[in-house]
Amino acid sequence: MTLAPHTPYRSLWHNEHRKFLLLLGAVILFRVVLALLLPITGDEAYFVVWAKQLAGSYYDHPPAVSWLIAPFWNLFGNSALAVRLSSIALVPVTMMLAYDLMLRLGLDVRRAYTATLIVALQPLLWLSFLVTTDTPLYLSSVFFVYFVVRYIQAPSMLLLLGAVVAMMVAVQSKYFFVFLCLSYFVATVLVNKRQVWQLFAAVTAGAMVSGALHLWWNAEHCYPTILFNFINRQQVNDHWPDTMISFWLMFLWIAIPLLHRSTLALFRASDAPPQVRAASRTLLVFWLLPFAAFLFIAIGRLVGLHYIVPLVLCFFLWLGVRASDKVLGSVLKLSIWSSAVHLACIVALILLPFSFWESNRFYRGIVTHFKTAEILKQFDQGDAVVAAVNYSIGAVLEFHDTEQRSWSVWGGGNFQGRQDDFVTDWTAYRGRDFQVFSYEPMAQHDFARYFAASSEYPFQVAGVTFYRWQGTGFDYELYRTEVLLPNLLKNYRRPAWLKSLACPLETRYQVAF
Repeated sequence: MTLAPHTPYRSLWHNEHRKFLLLLGAVILFRVVLALLLPITGDEAYFVVWAKQLAGSYYDHPPAVSWLIAPFWNLFGNSALAVRLSSIALVPVTMMLAYDLMLRLGLDVRRAYTATLIVALQPLLWLSFLVTTDTPLYLSSVFFVYFVVRYIQAPSMLLLLGAVVAMMVAVQSKYFFVFLCLSYFVATVLVNKRQVWQLFAAVTAGAMVSGALHLWWNAEHCYPTILFNFINRQQVNDHWPDTMISFWLMFLWIAIPLLHRSTLALFRASDAPPQVRAASRTLLVFWLLPFAAFLFIAIGRLVGLHYIVPLVLCFFLWLGVRASDKVLGSVLKLSIWSSAVHLACIVALILLPFSFWESNRFYRGIVTHFKTAEILKQFDQGDAVVAAVNYSIGAVLEFHDTEQRSWSVWGGGNFQGRQDDFVTDWTAYRGRDFQVFSYEPMAQHDFARYFAASSEYPFQVAGVTFYRWQGTGFDYELYRTEVLLPNLLKNYRRPAWLKSLACPLETRYQVAF
């Protein structure tokens, strides 16, 4: 392992620095192109709905993803690129922090560049240009690990504040921040220095404040996020062997460098300087412990395979600090081949004609997302209430609607609630006319019984049949009794021990949960 003096940027025009800046620019350009090619997804569209009404939390997740989108959406308008700017920045930020950290640890600039190039070449990272609830968790985790590792090397108040803020944002991002906390605790125990424990105390205090604010908001809004994640969403994994196999395949896809025969030696004792050994142990804990926890959870519960994305940086930083120059060179070759294969597949998919997908079972959804403007032409630009039978599709239609109408969600939806329960006030729709977008005929949803008169208009876009339901004279009382109340009671009834400070839904619909 080659060490350099502790002068990370002694020459800004060092050859590797120039190559790093060129690589950074290429990554940004590539991610912008990908972001422009793919239309807005359902998840991204309803994150925009959240960003229009910023709050302390939302139905299924804490609020950080909407906070991340809102500034860009307000500044640059209603476009997929504006929504995805924070996610586009994810990999460049990761690269900059990784490059800087390795230089500050005393690693040779050429080695730091090679390790950063390996990070940039990982398919899961350069393909992650879509905004998800993992995006703010990933960014906050990256910054947190950066600040913690630097603080272990050279404590300062600025690094302490940075770590505290990063942890507070992680708490507001996704509940899987607990694995970040657990890893941090174990890393602190391993380092076991007084100043590191001081940092731990400050970070813990920040996390508790952020968590208390989140809990307080939920207590004043029917506890939607708490109920959804901890009470109503406990799905037993009946196919755990398949889930675990998929989980391992996902990890191996991310950790292609482990396919190199020499990587097992990385887990053995190191003869590196103390500061590098401490950083190596810390980074190892930050990726290995959460992965082991997810693997254990997958035995009894369904685990989203995308949850391990925040572990990627820690893994490759650990690899960069720990591996020999020879191993890094071999890993780089493997990464280049992997990226080339993935890139070839993406180019092939882009070049395929639209008609190629007609026999695919996802074709209807593809048409909905790529031909949204044509679908919207079928809906009169009058004062009728517009709605969709699916929250995700309704959000996509609202995103593309040039009339800037708010699209409600008709009916009971699937097995869970949605943020539209709070957004749409059905009491204001008494006697109103409706236009509803659906994939199915209205007879399948018993639509007509809630209106004085109703009709159905099938239409085709790109060979797919969709339906526009129309109703006049909405019977709110019947809809409240047969649809709203059963769904609200199913999704918002809380245990007796969970005391609420306020619940807007109870007040709005005169019901007690």
